Amino acid sequence: MRNKNVRAKSLASKLSKYKILLQSDFIRPHLLETIEFTEESLLRMIEKYSFIYIKPVSGSFGRDILSLEIAKEPNTHYVVRNDDKILWKGNFKESVYIINAYIARRKFLIQQGIRPFEYKGKHVDIRVFIQKPDKLWIVSGLGVKVAKSKNMIVTNYNQGASILSLKDYLSSGNFQHDFIKINHVLEELCLEGGEVLNSYYPRFRELGFDVILDEYLKPWIIEVNTKPKYEMFREIDVQLYKKIDRYHEDILRQYKKEKASFKKVDKIYSPFNGKRID
Repeated sequence: MRNKNVRAKSLASKLSKYKILLQSDFIRPHLLETIEFTEESLLRMIEKYSFIYIKPVSGSFGRDILSLEIAKEPNTHYVVRNDDKILWKGNFKESVYIINAYIARRKFLIQQGIRPFEYKGKHVDIRVFIQKPDKLWIVSGLGVKVAKSKNMIVTNYNQGASILSLKDYLSSGNFQHDFIKINHVLEELCLEGGEVLNSYYPRFRELGFDVILDEYLKPWIIEVNTKPKYEMFREIDVQLYKKIDRYHEDILRQYKKEKASFKKVDKIYSPFNGKRID
């Protein structure tokens, strides 16, 4: 029997969400390997993938994300970046020192790096926004976030990313004929993700999946936001944005009703032993 958290409306830990999603046979092939940061795990991951990300365990709005890659020219060395800024070039031991100094004993994770199918040489990821205004999850919005400039990996809307439709993004690489297939896979992947996360956190009713397509157009889930923003969809379609906002207001009303019912239960039952209080 799964241990459900019936009250939580959000979950900050990227590692916790990753471990839950791993349990789905359908989703597992689309997950980037993600583990807790240690010096030992850093060595193992960079040797395995040659390119990795080092991120805060909890959400950082795109800030404090490092990348580490093995470069071969002119000689083999390691490159540490913070977004578009190179922090260090050198050997592995020196790179670890720089990374540890940057992290400063905060909790970080390591994630497998994937080079995305870019848009005009810029880093891209796809936001799939799903909502559960009633009994079933629906895909309310799907949009593409394009980094502000080349070499940047951050695609947050509030940090200057531009927004595209999926069709325009695919058309830039002459892949518009794949639109229906890719759109369908993205929707199925994220709807399944909503169900899996709901099996542990039944109060989740809005989720934002950040996904990238690799050079073969295979989707990879980067992370899931349990308190997703949706202002970016206004850039694609104002009516779409208004529909999402209406569902959001409906969900907020449901939360308020549940909160009131929880308070009634708390008055009746002891929080220590679950027995009625006379």
